[in-house]
Amino acid sequence: MLNRMRHTSLLLLGCVLLVIVTAACSLSPAESYYTRGWEYLEQGDYENAIESFTEAIRLDPQDRSYNSRGIAYAGLSQYERAIQDYDVSILFDPQEAGVYRNRGEAYYYLGQHERAIQDYDEAIRLDPQNAMSYNNKGNAFVGLDQYEQAIADYTEAIRQNPQYANAYNNRGNAYYDLGQYERAIQDYDEAIRIDPSHEHALHWRDEATKRVRDR
Repeated sequence: MLNRMRHTSLLLLGCVLLVIVTAACSLSPAESYYTRGWEYLEQGDYENAIESFTEAIRLDPQDRSYNSRGIAYAGLSQYERAIQDYDVSILFDPQEAGVYRNRGEAYYYLGQHERAIQDYDEAIRLDPQNAMSYNNKGNAFVGLDQYEQAIADYTEAIRQNPQYANAYNNRGNAYYDLGQYERAIQDYDEAIRIDPSHEHALHWRDEATKRVRDR
């Protein structure tokens, strides 16, 4: 009976391995390079990710490969090249909200805040329930010193995701820049409650507390 159970277990394991191998073998060469690119991307190995996505594009140009290569270029702070890839991805599929959000982030880091806001608005139009797009748009408004509008966007991000520690932190920053230190402290406290290791919120809560004490 025990031997029979062992044989059954080995047979099941063999079947699982066969399924895995068969699935791997069923990938086209382009899909294999794309999958490998994401493995590199998740490891932070952006150069090899770019090489893999480039090969996937050569074999079978698709919007997802251009978008993914754009993410890898952004990881290397090569934002102009990232935008070029996002542009092509959008030509393939103008309805993909995530690509607009990615391109908006690249424009943000280039200091082109108005163009970033345009892309975030398009991402929100396509996917109104994405808290990250509102948070990122808030960051772009801060870059334009439009703090009230930034606060409105951070507030919407928090409404959609009440556990979004960075949105609380960012809204706290906006209140701090407006000199509303008590409200900033409330947001920093909430960011820390959600993420006790949030170093930025911990630091700026102390700074805001000093400002209140020194009044």
